[in-house]
Amino acid sequence: MAKQSDLNGKGKRQTEPRLAKKITVAKGAISSSKKAFPLAKAALAIIGLLIIAGLAFIGLNYVGSKGLQQLPVFQNLNSAPKSNLAVLPSLQSFTATQQLANLTSSHLSNISEFTVDYAGKIYAHGTGAASLLAFNSPLNVSLSRYGDISRFDINATSASVFGDVNIIYLGLSNGTFTCENFNLTAASSGNENGVLFGSRNVQCNAGSELLGIKMNDISNFDFYQLSQFGITPSYTDVYQSEYHGQNCTYISGTLAQASSNGTNTGSGIFGMCLSDTYYVPLSLSAIFSGPDGSFSFYMNETSISNSSSQSGIDTLPGHVV
Repeated sequence: MAKQSDLNGKGKRQTEPRLAKKITVAKGAISSSKKAFPLAKAALAIIGLLIIAGLAFIGLNYVGSKGLQQLPVFQNLNSAPKSNLAVLPSLQSFTATQQLANLTSSHLSNISEFTVDYAGKIYAHGTGAASLLAFNSPLNVSLSRYGDISRFDINATSASVFGDVNIIYLGLSNGTFTCENFNLTAASSGNENGVLFGSRNVQCNAGSELLGIKMNDISNFDFYQLSQFGITPSYTDVYQSEYHGQNCTYISGTLAQASSNGTNTGSGIFGMCLSDTYYVPLSLSAIFSGPDGSFSFYMNETSISNSSSQSGIDTLPGHVV
């Protein structure tokens, strides 16, 4: 079994990368990305999409400013994975992602209270003018549900010139809201100065979409939106494993990005260990690179439980505009 992380003063595990039981590291070759977005939109979209990419972690070899260089491989316990997960490699890529998202959504809908917290890092580095996007930032993510309401938080701190970036999605009884601490109008129009130097107060908007990204899908770890960027995942490995004493199914594969003429312009690798109890990832990571730059991220589950607070979910963090 993996060595448990030390506890901090609040009784929670520290958020440094943790190794799963008898993990061995496998090198993953990466090649190239996709067409550039406007700068401001790109950085924010990357943060959202790295979560949606839902692609995996467990004891990563994180190398300073270069981001992740390798993905881990979980120990295969040589027991049969659940049939609804074992079939993933045989399905079309986005059929597989939809099956995963539906499993997560259906299982969480049957739990009256639920909270999972993650911590990790996110790395991005553009090329040319987009090099202004370069950042290597701590990443904190949490998902909470109380009955039929839910809250999904993404927080990247010290994200280069953007500073702290906070994105919150709330599915409440009176509607859905997305909240952010940057000028959404400026980001939508590609106005970098408006994002960089505008108000950083949290504002909320009715609806579940942010910069073309459907936050309700992200909160269910639905990867389908990768298709709008020409990125296609392929599932290659599925087997039974374990993460810090929690049974999970290890799922990994590759990412390929094609331009409009069908030529591959970017590639990457991913992996995850999906909780056999909750059907949410217990750890997540991905590496992707291309001619416009590269990004990688990892997230560790730091706490997971059948408890939450209604007041902690249905309170809007900012005023609605």
